[in-house]
Amino acid sequence: DTEHFKASHKGLRDKMKIFTLSLIYGVTPHGLARQLDIPEFKAGEMLNRFLSMFPALKRGLDDASTSGMLRGYASTTSGLKRYRPSQATQPTNWERNWMSNHPVQGTACVAFKAAGNRLDRLYRRFEARLLIAVHDAYVYEAPLKNLTEVGKLTQRVMIEVVEQYFPLLRPRAEINDQQPECWNKDGHIDSIDRWIDDPTYSL
Repeated sequence: DTEHFKASHKGLRDKMKIFTLSLIYGVTPHGLARQLDIPEFKAGEMLNRFLSMFPALKRGLDDASTSGMLRGYASTTSGLKRYRPSQATQPTNWERNWMSNHPVQGTACVAFKAAGNRLDRLYRRFEARLLIAVHDAYVYEAPLKNLTEVGKLTQRVMIEVVEQYFPLLRPRAEINDQQPECWNKDGHIDSIDRWIDDPTYSL
């Protein structure tokens, strides 16, 4: 299960996350080597190995970049377009990167916003409200008597919205309601105090 995997293979999971996000942003072996603190040639080998594990991902990224260059823009699933600054110039690596990234990250933003709008409406019957978005998570506030129900509602809506935009995915959403006094997902009540004492501490 997810929790057991995280606990048993945290290093592997963190490394996989770096690879996945780095590819979406068009990382080079040089950039990956800096993130993993390994030699550049080793990063290149690992990057090629990773891509060989997910050929559909590689094709998708390549197709997004190529079709974006032909059309002159990249678009999200909602139709939001980002145009090339100049049709006359040869595409740069930077351009190819955002041509691949915009459909992925832009569509993720569309789904995330849709989930937030839906939750905002549904929360009202529970006297709950959204406080802030943090990356791919929402921080919400609810009366203690409604906290469990609001948590289940939040989890269900987040999953349903992702499935609406990506029917083939089977997403999961984690809810932290074990520490009601704490807003961060790991439930460390003293996170703010620790961060004030040590700014390098991650919230």
